[in-house]
Amino acid sequence: MSKAEFLTKLRESLNGLAPADINTSIEFYSEIIDDRMEEGLSEEDAVACLGSIDDIRDKVLEAVPITKIVKEKIKPGKPMGALAVILLIIGFPLWFPLVIAGSAVTFTIYLVFWILILCLIVVNFSALICGGALIVQAFVQASTIAGGMFLFGIGLASFGVAILLFHAFKGLAKLLIAGSKLFLLGLKKLFI
Repeated sequence: MSKAEFLTKLRESLNGLAPADINTSIEFYSEIIDDRMEEGLSEEDAVACLGSIDDIRDKVLEAVPITKIVKEKIKPGKPMGALAVILLIIGFPLWFPLVIAGSAVTFTIYLVFWILILCLIVVNFSALICGGALIVQAFVQASTIAGGMFLFGIGLASFGVAILLFHAFKGLAKLLIAGSKLFLLGLKKLFI
């Protein structure tokens, strides 16, 4: 694919963003192609190194705030007629609660990702604190040596569980963060 074809397809895939954002992205990828051609690559190879249009569109969408995308999409092109205003007023009891409910559900789904991450951190921290408390209790409050050794062993086991959970939860947290990014990207794609 030539540079001109690539930039045309990229411009079409970004349709719906603000013109300034589209132009910035087009200029950026045009410069990348030019730089690679100066390094000795052919025009087709320089374009091929960039990847697919869909991947590039996703990268651009990740960088643009969702509020900016929504504002650009909602910006009216021409004034509304009297009939449209009347229909909006009459339909307000129906469409307004639906918009509020949809927004609340969307926000809640996004929030769940981050609450799950917080829960993983709290569980891991709790196991660590519990282990430390049991070890201290083994030396301070143990009435017998066997009881103290038991508490000390349970405290060490709790520390071990906390260490194992840290590595497992770290992987889960990365997956949840990636999921939240995909969810937000999916929302942005609805407006493009």
